[in-house]
Amino acid sequence: MDTRKRIAIIVICLFVLAVFPCSASVTLSSSTPQIIAKGNDLTLTGIGAINGSVALWIIGKNYIDRKVLIPDEKGNFTHYINSVDTRQFTSGQYAFMIQDPGPNRRLDVEYRIADNGDIILQNQGKTFADIGGRENLKVSVVPLISAFSSTAANPVADDIFIPDYFFVEDPSVWFDHLIEPIESRLPDVIAGNAIMLDGPTNLDRHDTLHAEIHERSSGTLVASSNLPVESGEALNRWSWTIESPGLSPGTYDVNLWRPNAFVNCTASAFFTVLPSAPATTVPESNTTAAFPLANDPMLPFIILFGLALVIASILFASRNR
Repeated sequence: MDTRKRIAIIVICLFVLAVFPCSASVTLSSSTPQIIAKGNDLTLTGIGAINGSVALWIIGKNYIDRKVLIPDEKGNFTHYINSVDTRQFTSGQYAFMIQDPGPNRRLDVEYRIADNGDIILQNQGKTFADIGGRENLKVSVVPLISAFSSTAANPVADDIFIPDYFFVEDPSVWFDHLIEPIESRLPDVIAGNAIMLDGPTNLDRHDTLHAEIHERSSGTLVASSNLPVESGEALNRWSWTIESPGLSPGTYDVNLWRPNAFVNCTASAFFTVLPSAPATTVPESNTTAAFPLANDPMLPFIILFGLALVIASILFASRNR
């Protein structure tokens, strides 16, 4: 099945000194800042892990996992999280947390599942927190991450924890320019004009959406297209333009979805194409009717005779003064 992979790059920079505890940062770079859509693939990459293996913790609502990552000789490492795993995420806050072993090059903090299902956090085999079952992992993961910070403050521990927070959302796509959002109504279009549709999405720019337009009264498919998701500022975007002459007058339904997806992602709207206004004609002026003498061959002589009378009147008036 074509999963239309969305690759969100989580860049983790671990600037580590050989003797002193490392200083590191975690940055999540995705199509939507700090947001990941469920059912998308993720690739995590890191650099500078010179203290040996690092551990990646993923903690969210009802979810905890820890993976040990082995860097190459240059300290680079990569971890792939497939769509099967991300679709198990619950909408809400999650944390990616890197655990660096520090100067002793040993990952001292880990977790185990007790016989009763509780999650037990341990440091060098000694329990420092019992957080209960997975159902106790709440929407906000900050309190749990604080427990790791407290452990890191222990003088006998040199593991360093570097968390970064993000939100998991259901994959979504929207229409811009809705004039009646509840009814998903788009602005009317005049017949003969191009039809421009667009909107934001939290999908990655590697994704593709499929769009169809159906004439409402008959259900006839009148247009369809595969639309690539393009990079945006706050959110990525999609767009579709049906060039002039567009569509005939009528009401049309637009359906948009991501094909072959593990998690559904759809949006619908409608618009109406109005008949174009009839062309306005300007009547020709009838010069002959307005001016009966316009085409008279004697018109030049009449004009000259009139001018002669005017001049004669002026001369006669000047002599009698």
